[in-house]
Amino acid sequence: MKLIPITHENVEQLAEIMAELHSRAFTIATPKGNESWGLESILTSLSQKGVFAFLATSNEDIPMGFVLGRAVGANDKYDGEGEILTIAVDPVNQGRGYGQQLLQQAIVKARKVGAKKMYLEVACDNDGAIGLYNKIGFKKIARRKDYYVRTTAVVDALVMEKSI
Repeated sequence: MKLIPITHENVEQLAEIMAELHSRAFTIATPKGNESWGLESILTSLSQKGVFAFLATSNEDIPMGFVLGRAVGANDKYDGEGEILTIAVDPVNQGRGYGQQLLQQAIVKARKVGAKKMYLEVACDNDGAIGLYNKIGFKKIARRKDYYVRTTAVVDALVMEKSI
């Protein structure tokens, strides 16, 4: 597996790949379409201060997944913190370690800029993702009622935290 940092030089090319991966990973229907992020959402996020991303590929350069995160360092008033904005692994390649490697790389990046904790949100019915986050050491700290609105149900979000 290769982990490719998203930079100003490759963002246009790789953001399209990220949007495609996200659409395959997030297929749950919502009143507005599905839960996936499109190209515009990914590019907007990548343009914001402190946002970073990594693309995971196979050794044959086939895109497998990506993580999009944000981190800020500590200052006089606040401890530094990071968050996973989204993570997506192609469904046919889930369970093969790509998600774990992407999360660990995001944690390393956040730690480098001074983050002490990492946060994320996950749908309470996403057992695979919750299992991965627990395995890496994230702990549930809150529940956001009715956070994800879908066509067939409304689902709570779990807020999870990890000291890094």
